[in-house]
Amino acid sequence: MDSILINQILEKSVKEKFHDYEFDLAIILEGLTSLCQPLDAMINKLVKTNLCEEWYQWMAAGGAGQITKEEFDNEIIDISDDNLKDASER
Repeated sequence: MDSILINQILEKSVKEKFHDYEFDLAIILEGLTSLCQPLDAMINKLVKTNLCEEWYQWMAAGGAGQITKEEFDNEIIDISDDNLKDASER
């Protein structure tokens, strides 16, 4: 049986689906995410922080409505090591 850690409240129907696929759900109490999900707390947080900053700067510069689907599909977000270090210092 596989296990998965979920740190949010789920609807009964969602819990039943997990049960149908033989997943055990666990509640992660506030403040324990870094212990239970170190990848989410360390790496993903940096990526999410940089993505949010890029999105905010793009929106603030009037980017919404000025990009085509093709341009959006080809857009590359820079998440180099320098940017990751900068985000961790915030």
